Formats: sequence, C-alpha cells, structure tokens
Amino acid sequence: MGLLLGRENPIHVVTKLKTNAVGFLDPEKPEKKKCGRPRKKGQKVKIINVFKTESIESISVHLYGEIRNIDVVVKDLWVLDLNCKVRVVITKIGSKATAVISTDVTLTPSEVIEIYGARFSIEVAIKDMKQYLGLGDYQHHSLLPTFRFLHLVAVAYSVGKITLFKYSSSS
Repeated sequence: MGLLLGRENPIHVVTKLKTNAVGFLDPEKPEKKKCGRPRKKGQKVKIINVFKTESIESISVHLYGEIRNIDVVVKDLWVLDLNCKVRVVITKIGSKATAVISTDVTLTPSEVIEIYGARFSIEVAIKDMKQYLGLGDYQHHSLLPTFRFLHLVAVAYSVGKITLFKYSSSS
C-alpha cells in the first residue's frame, strides 16, 4: 500500500471496514521529551463507537440514482497499519452503522459515499467485459499492449451499452 500512496500521483482506495475494526487517534505530545522513539499512534478506538462519541452531521448524497439524507461522522484516523492517516466516514442508515475509509483525506464525506456506492456498477461492467469481450483472456508480457487492449475493450463495452440503451428505449 505504501508503494501506491508514496508516488507522485498516488492511487487512492475507498473501501468498507469490518464492524470490529479499530483505529488510532494522533499521539499526544509529551510535556517532557522521554527516552526512545516517539509514539506513532495514539489511543485505540473502535471505529463504530466513534458514531456515539463524535458530532453527527446530516448530508445529502446521490446514491443509487436518488438523493438521500444520511447521518455521518467523519474522522481522520490511523487504520490498518498504513503509513498515513485515512478519512473514516461512518454512516448510519436505520439502525445499521457502516464505516467506509478513503486514503484520500481531501474527499468530502458525500464524495466518499458516492464513490463507494458506484462500486456495484463498476463490478457489473468488469464482469460483462470479462464474460462477453474477453477481458480476462488477454495475456502479454509488456504493460503497453495490455493497456491498449483494456482501452479497446472499454470502448467496445461503452458502444455496446449506448447501442443497447438507444434501441431499447425506441421500442
């Protein structure tokens, strides 16, 4: 993960955490310098419990084709032995709390939730490209031909979807 985040243009990740996940606050600065290495992480907190201790804000999110109001808590924490802080967005819809993290701490809570919500349509597109357009069958030792093939498959998939929408709406 450090290899992806330490680049000039880092690759960021948005994913869901388990309900028993823990995070760490920033370490407290000691009044007097002590011997040894300074602490990298502070107090351990159970992430789902942050929803009970922090201030809750209500935001509007475009999720699954509709605008929804969701209660969220946002906190930047140290999680999963990563070498950087992550943005943790804890949502509560009904009685179920869910924690989503983003390695890009500049994203707003609504952006993090919308990106995570888009995963389903992305997964369906990749499955269709593998099943119908041979995305998983291509093998090459160099990266450039692989990227070219990936782009051709994505264009073919997009043209197919546009054609499908055009002719299905006209009938």
